[in-house]
Amino acid sequence: MIQRVRDAGVDVVLTRRGPTTALPPMVELNAYRIVQEALTNVIKHAGPVTATVDLVCDGSDLTVAIRDDGPPTAEAWVEPGHGITGMHERARIQGGNLRAGPLPGGGYEVVGQLPIADRPATLRRLAADPV
Repeated sequence: MIQRVRDAGVDVVLTRRGPTTALPPMVELNAYRIVQEALTNVIKHAGPVTATVDLVCDGSDLTVAIRDDGPPTAEAWVEPGHGITGMHERARIQGGNLRAGPLPGGGYEVVGQLPIADRPATLRRLAADPV
């Protein structure tokens, strides 16, 4: 995915901290989809900028942070679209949370926190349904 975004003209820097290789499948899926949607939004709305994707696992949570250095938005508030709503839902279904919005001075940030503890079967089924 990172290479495809680079091919679209966005310089992407990926960093990982902590044990990110043995995560539960639903955490991996939801984190992947959040990063995918956030980077798609960078391509659509920010254009050829630099984006960072930080994956941080502290043993109990996986935090995904996607930031770009695009120009400042003209409006103080940007109405969230369906993609942002979907990212919020993925985090919520996983038992976590997500925030997204413009950064002071320019750029945009999406930060999702996903618990890595196993969830009840009902939540796993809900998380598997694409948002």
